[in-house]
Amino acid sequence: QPPAAPRRPEPEPAPRRERRPRAERRPARIPGASCLRSCLLTILIIVVIWVLVWNFTPLPDWIAQGKSWWEATRGWIGDVGGWIKDVTGIADNAQKAGQ
Repeated sequence: QPPAAPRRPEPEPAPRRERRPRAERRPARIPGASCLRSCLLTILIIVVIWVLVWNFTPLPDWIAQGKSWWEATRGWIGDVGGWIKDVTGIADNAQKAGQ
């Protein structure tokens, strides 16, 4: 009988990796979702601005009267100029200075 070869000790199995709880995993990423979200947010902001302009400016009246953009802008600038003159009293001061 040949002499028995010394037996090597069997290596210990590698420790198992601990699994993360499911709550910590990241949800599946949808390609292009951030772009879609940005586009929808931009459209929403534009719609809100349009509604505010439509409700709080004389734009509907201008459209109903058939005024062009230039006519409406000139009229608006004239109204603002008249209001500023009324508030500051520039016209009264000019008349007093002329007398």
